[in-house]
Amino acid sequence: TRYLFAYGLNLGRYRRMLAEAESLQAFADTFVRSFLALRGKPLDALFYDKTPENINALPLFLDAFPQSHFIFIVRNPLYVYMSLAKRGLPAFIALASWLVDIAKYLKYREHKRVILVRYEDLVAAPYAISADILRRTGAGTVAPAEIEARYRDNAYKKYHAFQKLSAWTAGEVGRI
Repeated sequence: TRYLFAYGLNLGRYRRMLAEAESLQAFADTFVRSFLALRGKPLDALFYDKTPENINALPLFLDAFPQSHFIFIVRNPLYVYMSLAKRGLPAFIALASWLVDIAKYLKYREHKRVILVRYEDLVAAPYAISADILRRTGAGTVAPAEIEARYRDNAYKKYHAFQKLSAWTAGEVGRI
């Protein structure tokens, strides 16, 4: 709940949205419309959420949102381990976290609405990978240069993004 402000919510409004929703789909629709309005986007715009923990709800997501796609971002396990270890997780937990997430993905790797993106590829060519995701999800064809221009001109990200794209790194070991 500590990041609710970035979605234009406080705890009270978030709880009201949950209480008033008749279903998961209804909650998601209300949440997305609220966020798109905050961003000044059309209410029929696309919504993407990058939350690594979402892999834990993959079967629920596929069932609950039959028109949506699930994008699984995989990173070299060495860097996942180093990142989690820096946060104080024991070595076993840091390594097991990557393995558990991969195991959850593998069951759905052939699913037509599940897309694998390698983190290292995303870091190397973020706008080309984004254009490919849009194409693969049926959202249309957008040139990578147009995505880059929109990203650079996005006033919202200047004030609300948690981590800027320029801070992403892939390191020397490479992609898996």
